[in-house]
Amino acid sequence: MLIPQLVLGQCSPAIQNFSLGNDTVLCSSPYSINAGGNFQTYEWNNGTTNDYLIAYSTGTYSVTVMETNGNLIVNGDFESGVTGFNTDYNTASGGPWGPLSNEGEYMISTSPSLTHNNFLNCGDHTTGTGNMFIVNGSSVPNSNVWCQTVNNITPNTDYAFSCWAMNVLNSTNVSNLQFFINGVQIGSVFNTNTTGCIWQQFTDTWNSGNATTATLCITNQNTSVGGNDFALDDIVFGPICYATDSINITFENYQQTLTGVDPLCAGTATGEIHVDNPGATEYSFDNGLTYQADSFMLNLPAGMYDVCSRSAAGCEYCGNILISDPPPVGVTVSNDTTICENGTATINAVGSNGTSFIYHWDFTTDQGPQQVVTPGVASNYKVAAENQNGCISDTQEYQLSYYPPLDGIISPDTLICPDDIATLMAGANGGIGGPYDFTWSSGTTDTQNNFSSENVSPPATTSYDVTISDACESTPITFSTTVNVSPLPQPGFTALEIEQCEPAIFELTSTSDPTLTQNIEWWISNNEYHPSGNSITTDTYMEGVYDVTMSITTPIGCVIEQTFTDTLVVHPLPFADFDYGPKPIYMFSPTVDFTNHSTDAVSYEWTFFGGDPGTSQNTELTVDYPEGQEGEYQVQLVAISSFGCRDTLVKPVKIEPEILIYAPNSFTPDDDEFNPTWRVFMEGIDVYSFELVIYNRWGEVVFKSQDINEAWDGTYNGQTVKDGTYMWKLNVRELNTDKRLEYHGSINVLR
Repeated sequence: MLIPQLVLGQCSPAIQNFSLGNDTVLCSSPYSINAGGNFQTYEWNNGTTNDYLIAYSTGTYSVTVMETNGNLIVNGDFESGVTGFNTDYNTASGGPWGPLSNEGEYMISTSPSLTHNNFLNCGDHTTGTGNMFIVNGSSVPNSNVWCQTVNNITPNTDYAFSCWAMNVLNSTNVSNLQFFINGVQIGSVFNTNTTGCIWQQFTDTWNSGNATTATLCITNQNTSVGGNDFALDDIVFGPICYATDSINITFENYQQTLTGVDPLCAGTATGEIHVDNPGATEYSFDNGLTYQADSFMLNLPAGMYDVCSRSAAGCEYCGNILISDPPPVGVTVSNDTTICENGTATINAVGSNGTSFIYHWDFTTDQGPQQVVTPGVASNYKVAAENQNGCISDTQEYQLSYYPPLDGIISPDTLICPDDIATLMAGANGGIGGPYDFTWSSGTTDTQNNFSSENVSPPATTSYDVTISDACESTPITFSTTVNVSPLPQPGFTALEIEQCEPAIFELTSTSDPTLTQNIEWWISNNEYHPSGNSITTDTYMEGVYDVTMSITTPIGCVIEQTFTDTLVVHPLPFADFDYGPKPIYMFSPTVDFTNHSTDAVSYEWTFFGGDPGTSQNTELTVDYPEGQEGEYQVQLVAISSFGCRDTLVKPVKIEPEILIYAPNSFTPDDDEFNPTWRVFMEGIDVYSFELVIYNRWGEVVFKSQDINEAWDGTYNGQTVKDGTYMWKLNVRELNTDKRLEYHGSINVLR
């Protein structure tokens, strides 16, 4: 119902025609009642002041709306700039952050960011691009931000005073704005949003009473210098028009209940859906695509169904319901089995999701859960279970496999040396697998996973069997192998001479069977080693007896070794030695006695080259050499032992010349050619040992020489000595014996 409170001609068509619409019945809540967005105030019967109301329940809802009938404010949108108002604030004077850097100043601009570096970039309320009134809040209390006087006020009339305001910063310190008319506070303090650039409208009403003029002011009660910055736009003052209307809202409140019946067997179309809704007149089981009069649907397969029921008012009530298959009948069968040859298998089947079962086998009409089979070959068996409702499971398959027959290997025939050990190896596979039993013909039974070994050392060639069996019904198998024992050669050798005199070298030759011999190693008393050779020549050996060891390797690697003890004999040599005398032997008495110093000898053979006799077999003897002849003669002595071993010694025998000296007893150094000098003449001496000294009677040395060929001329210190007798001393050594000899004599110096 429209109830305007001014003459209809004074109010806008929106007020005159204001309506919330017809009463209505709705299917569900909530429902939004819209009162239109072009009025200044809204007041609903529940106290809310929005331009809409959300209805949640059946009831009557009413609202009173108000608008201003015209605007008596001049330049309320500030598009004409700084005109039509007065203020306690100063115009912007500039500063470090822009024109509006200082508190208590204002500026008309299209954006706060153009007036201060810290202000936000916001559009005006009117068009988004026009002017607004921008304020840097004053620290002076009760400062008028904006004032204007309006004349021709109608007494006893309600007026609305409103403006749009916003914060130009993102700041919690917001302005505290207040409306005043004719110095009287109108309404309560209002604040801008703490988030910048959000325009908000603030409105209060005033009754003019007897007044015919109205001085309108907007003041800021916040005196803080931090934050407290704001903008104003679209200031409106004018008489008020009211309108009130109501609407009845009715909500249907029926409930739909769905009941389902699941199919009897999985995968069959035996399900049902039943709908219970007391307000419904028709029903849909395909989410409202088609409707039917029956409230149920039969013969449905499992699935999710969208079910709706519709009332006479056309309200739909929809929901979904799940029709589920019962658990399918299942059957489990024994695990696939592998059996040995000659074995049997038992197959067990167990049904599930039922209270009783029969079993359908593909190889028998017996419907029992257990079957025993002995097919003899690998086979597959199938079974399905049927429960008490006649529901049949999927078919399950049982696979019966056979282990392979036993198989194996044994070592091949082998060749060994006498007394060697042969390791026989047998391997098994197949059947049920290890462990296997290995039964050897040698009497040993061994249980191993795959391989068994048997050590044998037959004295002669022998055949061996092994029988292999497993822990199943597999047929045992037997394998055979032969161990051949190789013959050995007989060590032996020959030598040209088994006994020799030292130093002895032996030549040895094997007499072993060459067809059984690949290599021979030789040791002579562990001192001499020959790694190979059918014949060898030994090192040189001195007196003693020596062992010979032969190690013969056959072509298959057999080794036979034998030592021949004290086989090689080396006799010692006699030691030939002799001496002779006298020493030295001088050429005028050349008879020499020879003394035999030989040892380990029983006979001798002398040879005297240039002597008499020339040969002899005596032990000792005397030999004559040519008289008056000096020289060197070779003497050979051969000493012969009882074993016929011989040692030979050759020595030289030297016949020395006699020592001859001639020293004149006087000479005449008188400047004639006869006997002008004096010297000593000698033979048989070492001339390098010659030393001659001549003394006067007072023992003073007047001449000294070490040269046998130097003569004294009878002078001393360049002067001829006096006539008289002078003494001489001569020191020499024998040429062959190096024996020191000294001679003395006197000289007569004559004029």
